Amino acid sequence: MSRGGVLVLAALVVCALAIPSTAPLAAAQEQRTLYVAPQGSDSGTCAQQSPCTSFDRAYQVARPGDVVEVAGGTYPDQRLSYDPSKTSSDDVIFRPAADGQVVTGELDFGGRPSPTAASHVTIDGQGRWASGEILFFLRDPARPASDITLQNLKMRRDSGIFIHGADHVTLRNVEIGPSCCGTDGMNLVPDDVGDVHRDVTNLLLDHVTIHDIVRLCAQDKTAPPTCRDQPEAHTDCIQAWSGVNVTIRDSRFINCSTSSLLVEGGFGGTVSNWTVENNMFGPSAEGSVNFIFFVGNQPGLLRGTSRVAYNSMAGSIKADPEAFAPGAGIDVVGNITVVGGGCSEGLRYSHNLFTDGKRCGPTDRSGNAAFVSNTPYGTDLHLGASSAATGAGDPKDHPPLDIDGDARPLRSAPDAGADQREPASISVGRSIGAVALGNTLQSVQARYGKAAVRRVKGSDLSLSTYRLRRVGALRVYSRGTRVVAISTGSAYYTTPKGAGVGVPAPAGTGTWDACAKAYRVGRGARATLFRTFRGKQSAKVVQVVVGAGALPVRPAPKGCG
Repeated sequence: MSRGGVLVLAALVVCALAIPSTAPLAAAQEQRTLYVAPQGSDSGTCAQQSPCTSFDRAYQVARPGDVVEVAGGTYPDQRLSYDPSKTSSDDVIFRPAADGQVVTGELDFGGRPSPTAASHVTIDGQGRWASGEILFFLRDPARPASDITLQNLKMRRDSGIFIHGADHVTLRNVEIGPSCCGTDGMNLVPDDVGDVHRDVTNLLLDHVTIHDIVRLCAQDKTAPPTCRDQPEAHTDCIQAWSGVNVTIRDSRFINCSTSSLLVEGGFGGTVSNWTVENNMFGPSAEGSVNFIFFVGNQPGLLRGTSRVAYNSMAGSIKADPEAFAPGAGIDVVGNITVVGGGCSEGLRYSHNLFTDGKRCGPTDRSGNAAFVSNTPYGTDLHLGASSAATGAGDPKDHPPLDIDGDARPLRSAPDAGADQREPASISVGRSIGAVALGNTLQSVQARYGKAAVRRVKGSDLSLSTYRLRRVGALRVYSRGTRVVAISTGSAYYTTPKGAGVGVPAPAGTGTWDACAKAYRVGRGARATLFRTFRGKQSAKVVQVVVGAGALPVRPAPKGCG
């Protein structure tokens, strides 16, 4: 085009932009609800009056962001296949009807013989969905199963999850097990189609429970009469031959026959950038000791930097030196574990508690974890009051919350393992640590043990003072059998924004109350005070009181009548 033509075109564009548009903006598509029922028909429209019978038909009819309501009942195997219109990040969401219990056979995302894989799907069981095996396959190199979320779902007995070459898969609040005998709870496998090789990538396991994955019927307390022993089987809660960018957090592994997590070479898979954090790995009825094991049968299998941190384990963390590619390593931080046969090359140890009398790094400790229950049945790896894990973690390197969502300390060392025995939180108007307003005194005593108790002068209140190891003092005020106020002078406790003892109150910490000589949040019985040194507004906080309105009023300073 000539230069003059360019100028004319530019002028036309400017004029067009200057003219206000009278065309209405395209309305965003509204979320629709589609329906599936065991007695439906795929010749229907998936409307409430004419439900479909297969998940795939509903998926094909749905637009991104639509909801598919699944009527209660039992469904045969279901396969979801590729739909080119599903490119949006808004998933098609399958969920049970409000009054329905859903039971499905196999759920297949791209499995054989389906040539292509579904993507952008959420299965939200809402605690009322039991599924058979779930399969993810690559099948078409250009269309792997991707962007799939399974949540609030329970797998049926002897049903696992098998992921082959899929991408962006999330499992949240999913239960797998029991399974007997000889089948893993979950497999991660690279997939090959023609000349294309694809690893499992971007996998998240969040609040997943895998339990009673065994190979001997006697180890499964609910095994049916048809159970048959498989003593030669290699039975793991998770067995992985592949995985790039894998996160396993806030999950529980209980009674896994061979290993809780076995990562090994095979099928040409790659393993890199794993995070295994805040999990509990309970003991096996077989007494196996390798709970996380990176096997060196494929030299250079492990690449990049992985992290195994703040896990509570009845067994060990192992890695064969041959498994590491040049420059690869695993940071092992803040775990409760055992050394077992010896410390592993390629693992960088820091602030772990070893329970078998040994240590692997200069900041590691050795001692008793004092788990509540370290048995294959009734496992509870929360910390007892005497645990050597208290304060054993790294003050500069830890997740902000533990496996239960309790806060770890911002300004002191956390506990090693997945459990922070004493929550380090101040919840304004509600609680300090594990004590909340309205708790029974009996429940507080059951948690903390004996306290120094006295009457509060001029009131009907009792004051119980608990001195907590590596934490400090926590004072609990009660009227009758109920907690009405809590106070502390310990810097261990803070609000999420960091307000607490030992630092000036951050901006936004209530309003300055000159009469109380404190920052005040709220009024009435649940008011929270952040009292400062000598009552100076800019000074550091020296005491926090939750429920201050329930305490006797101090003599008012001049002018505060």
